[in-house]
Amino acid sequence: MTASKQDHWLQSLQKQLAAQRPFQLLPEEELSAWLNDAKKINFSTGELLLRPDELSDSIFLVLQGNVRLIGMGDGVDLYGQISLDKRGPGQLLGWIGLLRGEACEYVLASNDVFVLGLPSARFIHLFLKYPDFAKYFYELENPQETYVVASSFAELQPKHEEAWKKEML
Repeated sequence: MTASKQDHWLQSLQKQLAAQRPFQLLPEEELSAWLNDAKKINFSTGELLLRPDELSDSIFLVLQGNVRLIGMGDGVDLYGQISLDKRGPGQLLGWIGLLRGEACEYVLASNDVFVLGLPSARFIHLFLKYPDFAKYFYELENPQETYVVASSFAELQPKHEEAWKKEML
């Protein structure tokens, strides 16, 4: 993509995002700086975007394609991976681990996916500097975090009903 096409694409994206939450909660110059530092990334079907044992240096804005939010069974009641949700364009991924200080997102490409990788360090900066931006994320639910918390709570219970994890889902 030529520099002028790149600039036009970025300006068009910025204009679109500036009208949507949570991006509209940021000053124009902050959003522009964040987008200027972003990288376009393609993921192929089945490719891992985020892993539950590693914090990413980017949060991802899905522009095209679909992703699956995955939960992990413990090998006793539920084996392997389970699909918690499927998400598409407009979805922000990778922010919950940054706010928890611990990775918990396991995300796979359901088909070819095109994302914008927004630097995590700037996300944290914006989160700390702009209370309305932070409030948006405080109030946002995340199925993977919910699954991790619910699983951890259930593990602490003295008696487990048979197939309790399956029932929880």
